[in-house]
Amino acid sequence: QSYLKFTGNWGNASVQIDGMQPFVLKPKEATDSSPSPTNMLYQLSPGKHRITVTRNGTLVVDRVVVLDSHATMEVHVP
Repeated sequence: QSYLKFTGNWGNASVQIDGMQPFVLKPKEATDSSPSPTNMLYQLSPGKHRITVTRNGTLVVDRVVVLDSHATMEVHVP
């Protein structure tokens, strides 16, 4: 497996991978022992993938990535 690591302003952004059903990145609730995360990992099969990220109907990321096996690729969300 491989991973996409969403960084930046990813909270409540909608992600679509390879034209599949979009999903929303939601931060976990912060607790005293576990602060709110600054990044989000998404598991994905190795290979070529098109990643789009929208927020409030505006496209903010549109990338084609090639993931090696056991790799983690960062996708920065502005």
